[in-house]
Amino acid sequence: MAILIIILFILTLVAFFADLHALGIWLVMMIIHGFLVELMGDIARHLPMYSGLLILTMIFARRKWVGVQQNILVLFGLLIALMVIAALAGLDPENSMVKIFLYSKGFLLAILIAGTIKNNAQIQTLTLYCLVGIFIGVCLAYYQHFTGTYVIDSPHLKRVGGLSNDPNDTALLLLAGIPLTLYWGVHTKAVYLKLFFYAFFALIIGAVVLTQSRGGFVALCLLLLCIYLRKPTVVTTALGVVLVSVGLLFTPETYWERINTLVTGEERGRSLSGRMMYVERGVGAFMNNPALGVGMGNFGKAISITNSSAVYVGQQKTDHKAAHNMYLEFFVENGLIAGIIFLAIFSIALIQLIRYDKSNESEFSVYGIGFCLAMSLAAMLFAGLFLSQGKNSVLWFFVGLGLAAYMINQTLIKQRRFQYQLAKE
Repeated sequence: MAILIIILFILTLVAFFADLHALGIWLVMMIIHGFLVELMGDIARHLPMYSGLLILTMIFARRKWVGVQQNILVLFGLLIALMVIAALAGLDPENSMVKIFLYSKGFLLAILIAGTIKNNAQIQTLTLYCLVGIFIGVCLAYYQHFTGTYVIDSPHLKRVGGLSNDPNDTALLLLAGIPLTLYWGVHTKAVYLKLFFYAFFALIIGAVVLTQSRGGFVALCLLLLCIYLRKPTVVTTALGVVLVSVGLLFTPETYWERINTLVTGEERGRSLSGRMMYVERGVGAFMNNPALGVGMGNFGKAISITNSSAVYVGQQKTDHKAAHNMYLEFFVENGLIAGIIFLAIFSIALIQLIRYDKSNESEFSVYGIGFCLAMSLAAMLFAGLFLSQGKNSVLWFFVGLGLAAYMINQTLIKQRRFQYQLAKE
């Protein structure tokens, strides 16, 4: 307990004198939260939440939060209202309200970031903090691999976790770092830093492979393809060929056997068949309750009711199962309109990040910070097709950066209009 108090006291001081760096430390905590719990025990279980409350208090007390666009607040407010209605009309209102609270923390985080980050330099600083957390995750992945301390260790399957003790969650977090290392590799001037970030880029890819996450593999391939298609030159093509060749040379054969199950559908366990069952019954549950859904946290109960004659996957009941797909889960639990708003918030964040580099002309480049952040967010959102990550705090931090880009874009547009009017007069 004394360690927890000391950490929170130091963070309070940092938040008082430098709120941006407090946000960065908070982001690192969220990224490595699983590792902190393993290292410090239960006292670290709620450390990010306590830290967030302190930082939130300091930011509001010192009036560092400048607000967000009204339409963003309306979207979040309407989304929470629809979630509450779905919960009250759903299968287990009490449990649903607890789940809504967990989601609401992510919404509040995104709104806090959107109204606190005001310029490009602050965004850059937070990306560096993000890479600190990712670097720790990469080190943990290779440490587990070389010492044989795998999170999942069986005769046929060895997978590292590191960040969250879940290989799939770890892969999702690591993916977010790939575009950011590219950004800093391109934009830093010192040669030794360029080499560091490009080596970091390759090491993250290797760490994702070590997780043996099949969803992470698909997301990784699409992410690298998008980065390549952004600027397909002879140099990037050659680097891509080298990277793929090295990957084929050093990647364990067991990894390719696992990835091959995505094509054949044949595996020793029942992971793929179980997930396909969740999709099929999830669609059926949604069609039974398209307007309001079944309430947060009730996906497992809904698919059991949809097909009561087949409520088992192996020897486990589905009542408390997650969908392993945050979009399907959200639509089933909250209904069509809430699901559309949920997607709209993600879309706004992505679009504004993509537009950000052109709006912020002084920082514009092919691999600008807006594009790279958009790719990080897109990778996490794509991984959401394979994971129930709707409550992931790091995901909502990135959404907050996207909404912050929206605020900065709007400010720049107003400034240019004002300058144009002055010049016209």
